[in-house]
Amino acid sequence: MNRAAAARAAMVARLENGAPACGSWLTVRPAGAGEWDLAACGPRDIWDELQSVAARWRAAGEPACYRLHIDAHGEQWVSAGAGRAELAWPVLPPAGASDR
Repeated sequence: MNRAAAARAAMVARLENGAPACGSWLTVRPAGAGEWDLAACGPRDIWDELQSVAARWRAAGEPACYRLHIDAHGEQWVSAGAGRAELAWPVLPPAGASDR
């Protein structure tokens, strides 16, 4: 863990994440000496998903800036990093939004 990541981790009192659609949830708390207590429940392995995203972020060079792209057809996506390790994901319309 680099110094910036360690500083961010030191400021975290608790991380909670959930996936209401399937009822999965996760709580992580610092346990001291670089250890973490993890409690999770539900069909999704949210911890594994977070670790996968963190690994992709590190592989992309730990980007601090993100770009919003909008093409000629109105499709939108966010990206960060560059090259093969670039992170990118679509911007989806809010639930219940209709085409205008």
